Amino acid sequence: MNNEDIHGPEPEDTSAGSGLPMPKGKQAFQYITRELSDDDLTNPAVLKLLLEERDILANENAELRSYQAQFHGADKKVAVLEEKNKTHLEERDILANESAELKSYQAQFHETDKKVAVLEEKNKTHLVAEILSGVCFTIGAAMLGYAPVLWKSQPSGWIALVFGLVLIIGGIFAKAVKR
Repeated sequence: MNNEDIHGPEPEDTSAGSGLPMPKGKQAFQYITRELSDDDLTNPAVLKLLLEERDILANENAELRSYQAQFHGADKKVAVLEEKNKTHLEERDILANESAELKSYQAQFHETDKKVAVLEEKNKTHLVAEILSGVCFTIGAAMLGYAPVLWKSQPSGWIALVFGLVLIIGGIFAKAVKR
């Protein structure tokens, strides 16, 4: 004779498949026959037990209703979060489209930025050539103007004349290179 013959089949650990564990105090009485006769119902002890069981079940029912209300509130929160998620996904798609559009502008910006940098370098080169030609013209003209004064003491007059002409030709060359 095994345990199953005496007590019947082994019960599951959860009550009525709800996932809730059976209370420990009731496991000892779970195999007792639960049919009550009219004599049993007239017994005050049985009535007290039935009233106690009714109170326990009423408390469990209230607790379950509380859980149900919490889950219903959670369902509403989930619906709100799903709506927000949908809105965020739409915003993400809009931003992705704008990002793709802006990437073309970014490429145009980089191309224009390169052109500006090249032109700025050319401008610096032209500025240096302009300054160099100006200095050559100024010093060359001064040397040519000073050459008649130095003409009396040769070879200083010839040196001033040649040096002035070389500087003026260098200034003309610097202007030509600029273009």
